[in-house]
Amino acid sequence: MEYTRRNPPPKRRRKSRVTLPEHVSSEVKLMFIEMRRQNLGYDALEELSGVRRPAMKTWSHRSKPSLESLQATLGVLGFDFVPVPRAKVLPSELVAELQPIAERFALDLPQTIEALTAIVAGIHASQADLAATRSALPAPTP
Repeated sequence: MEYTRRNPPPKRRRKSRVTLPEHVSSEVKLMFIEMRRQNLGYDALEELSGVRRPAMKTWSHRSKPSLESLQATLGVLGFDFVPVPRAKVLPSELVAELQPIAERFALDLPQTIEALTAIVAGIHASQADLAATRSALPAPTP
């Protein structure tokens, strides 16, 4: 088929309508990257997270999200927002006990603290999932 001015070629549709902003925080950038990767649009994320679409769109160029909004959107995308303590705020006894663990795995202390925090957060999440599953199961018969 020949294309002319009256019969132009069909327009190509973009893969995703979610654009990746340049000058935003790493957490907001992660949200936009995951929206694109999971092929999740603003409308779906608004419905699942409860955060308004216009608010999310302004995060890419004008405003910054609140902690609650960021937790809600990242939670829908499968991420937890967990604070990681720095070594200087931990008790010296705990730092002394973590040092051999860091050396054993060839990590520096901040990496060890981060890994430990991720493990603890994961354990609590799996225990909560297990408790929710148990409560949904029928009671055992005597």
